[in-house]
Order: sequence, then structure tokens, then C-alpha cells
Amino acid sequence: MIDFGIGLGAGPPEEIVSRSIAAIKGRIDHALEGCSGEPGEVKHKVNAVSRLKNGGILLEWGGDEAAIWFADTSVRQKFLTGFHPEAVIKARDYHVVVQFVPLTFRPDREENLREIEEVNGMKNGAINRARWIKPVSRRSPSQTCGHAIFSLSSPQSANDVLANGLVIHQKKVYVEKCKREPLRCLKCHGWGHMARDCQATTDTCGTCAQRHRTDTCGNTARPHCVSCGVGGHAS
Repeated sequence: MIDFGIGLGAGPPEEIVSRSIAAIKGRIDHALEGCSGEPGEVKHKVNAVSRLKNGGILLEWGGDEAAIWFADTSVRQKFLTGFHPEAVIKARDYHVVVQFVPLTFRPDREENLREIEEVNGMKNGAINRARWIKPVSRRSPSQTCGHAIFSLSSPQSANDVLANGLVIHQKKVYVEKCKREPLRCLKCHGWGHMARDCQATTDTCGTCAQRHRTDTCGNTARPHCVSCGVGGHAS
């Protein structure tokens, strides 16, 4: 994926925003000409170009050979030079859910991630980052394990951990695909829509299921789930 203005908050330049998809693809093809050994030669072309809502541009290659070729750092640098000076290539992450991870694991510590790679025979940098699914503040006092989302740098690494699991802090844990989370309304806590499209006339608390906003709840000692209608936990 090609992005623009990383860290500047400026977004894509007007000369990119105002162009049609066909014109952008033409500019991409022209930039790719400078990535091959011979002038004017295009070793690989993109099959399709998509414009994302955030202004980024998604490139779709024709096969693995083209994708591997474009993954080369020198090729990417030549392409960016020829395409646009503000353009950057945003790496794609492959997300997996790791179940029942010991809470001694610290996903915010770089050394913890590198230790997991070493113990499991993974390449250095295979794990880009990790985070707990449930906020730390909502853990029960007796909780010893939790589920985490790991972001991996390649599909090969993701497939390996899906097939073989991981060893984290001397414990064998299992991994499953990270499915896209369905839309959830923060007004009524129903599914399939967002708060701006909600038809409910009143707010429903995500903590106690009463008729008030979640951030004003004073009944946190008696949580009740809106989704499953059962007490003992929040939504």
C-alpha cells in the first residue's frame, strides 16, 4: 500500500487526489520503468489500483513473483523516487489471535517479542507488534492468562504459527485467524451499525445495560452484558 504524509497529518497531495484511477495507474507504470535494468523496460506491472478512503493507494500484483520482486528495498526506493517524493510504502501486517497467553508476557517490550521469535525459531522481526485484546484495567484479580493479537510481517510467519502454535514464557499456546470485528454501536450496543446511524431513542450503558451513557455509569459493581443478556460481565 502506498501512503502519503506519514507523521505530517497532511494526507495525499492534491495532484494525486484529483487524478483518476487510470491516471494514477499510468503514473505507477511510468515509475516502475525506472526500477528495471534497462531504460523503458517494465519487469512487472500492477494488475489493479484502488484508492482507499484515507487517501492511500492499494496495488494488486499479478502473482508471487511480482510481489517478491517489489518487496526488494532497492526496487521500492527507485519506485518511490519516480512516483512521488511524499509517498511511502506501508507494510502489510498479518494478524492472528493468540489464546491464553500468560500475563507475564509484556507486549509493549521489544525484548519480549524478540524472545518469542528466538524460542520459536522465527526470523528476527517476524513479529511487528502485539497487544492484549481485553484492556488491562478490566482483568479479574485471579486472571492468569489472556488473549492477544499478534501482527506478523509475512504470510509465511502467520501460516507457521497457525499450524504449529507458539511457546510463550514456557507455555504452549494456540493461534487462530483474526477475523474482522463486526460493527458495534456504542449507543445501543447492537451489531451491524455505528452510533451515528443508530435508530434507538435512548442510550444503553455498555457496563450495566441501563438507559444512560456508558461513560456516566455509576453502577460498575453490577455489570450486565447487553449482547447476551447475562449479568456478571460488561458488554
